[in-house]
Amino acid sequence: MLTDNKEEEGQIIIGIFGAGATGRENIALRFNQDFFSEVYDPVIEDTFRKTIEIQGEQVTIQTIVTAGQEEYESFWPPIAHISNCLFFVYAINSETSFKDIPSRYSILQKSFDNQEKFDLIPKFLIGNKIDLENEREISFQKGQDLANKYQMNFFEVSAKTGQNVQELFENAVLEVLKTRNYLFKFLQTFQQEMIQFFERKEFSDFSFDFQDTNQESIPLHSLILKYRIGKDYQQKLEKLKNKERKDVIVFLQLIYSGLDKLKSIKTRELSHESGIKIKIGREKLIEDMKKLYSEEETKDFSIIVQNKEIKVHKIILALRSEVYREMFNQVKDNSGKVKDYTNSKFKTFKTLIQFFYTDTIKESISLETIQELKEAEDFYQLHPKSSLSAQLEYFESKKNKNKKCSIF
Repeated sequence: MLTDNKEEEGQIIIGIFGAGATGRENIALRFNQDFFSEVYDPVIEDTFRKTIEIQGEQVTIQTIVTAGQEEYESFWPPIAHISNCLFFVYAINSETSFKDIPSRYSILQKSFDNQEKFDLIPKFLIGNKIDLENEREISFQKGQDLANKYQMNFFEVSAKTGQNVQELFENAVLEVLKTRNYLFKFLQTFQQEMIQFFERKEFSDFSFDFQDTNQESIPLHSLILKYRIGKDYQQKLEKLKNKERKDVIVFLQLIYSGLDKLKSIKTRELSHESGIKIKIGREKLIEDMKKLYSEEETKDFSIIVQNKEIKVHKIILALRSEVYREMFNQVKDNSGKVKDYTNSKFKTFKTLIQFFYTDTIKESISLETIQELKEAEDFYQLHPKSSLSAQLEYFESKKNKNKKCSIF
């Protein structure tokens, strides 16, 4: 029975995927009930729950075992979408089940509209049945190589004997908790920065005026509103000129940031009256900012890195970096260019600029690039709670762990 997509405090959902006869359900049975079934009974879906204590916390693990048969492929994505961790299981004595892993991984990956969300879910590649060592078809190294390719944690276990099963689930819980600690508590920072930016006047380019002249005008940023509301943003805002300033300010903060906590009955009313669609959530904000990043025509400044130019919007860099904010306020010439002083490689700096716009980096970056980004982050004085350091620390820990090729 699937739960809804609400994340409950102290609960972790693990989805288990893999071909038939790989022992997916037995892995769940061994962990949850310390039991092993000798009879292979194909399942469409089975759910288990168990509460354990880890790092001094009570954590309830809900394990959902999916159908192995391809005719039930449509059942897999909904489970993946509510899961906090994904297990991909093959049997070490079955090359067919091992070759099946990339296909299942691809199906789940493509089912996510938001690839960032999929990338952030901890994933484990699990070679089961190590009690059948004499029948082994997939070497440990081959499993490790596949795990590295898809940036998954790697375990070999035996559901029959219980070897490494407890350690597998404990490590899965730790990965989920670490992901939450390193990343998710920082994810609203970008949205909060957007509110702070809304409140700054120096980079505004037009004013919202009220019909009641006793109400002070509100400085706004056309570039942001164009992507958050649409090209007809002025016409839509026109319908709010007879409203109370305090209500309009909260509504505009919501438009800029998409912070769910700002949504109220009043903002819904203003949304209905103005025809402005409320875009709630960090994902929708990032989606708009990615579109802004790709628009070359409106970029009004260039950063020179290794004798190459990276074009940017000044207001975006000013939003994310105190150093750039001061720099743009002090630039005297009209060249529209400034040199990067961090001595970063062009590729590294371009990654930093993409982060300025989208608040995300790709996990595929190298350890060398991670170190360079850490130095650039310090130089450009990003927000103290910026998610950049959290993402870098998380990806660095995963890469270092993969380098060790550990087996438990």
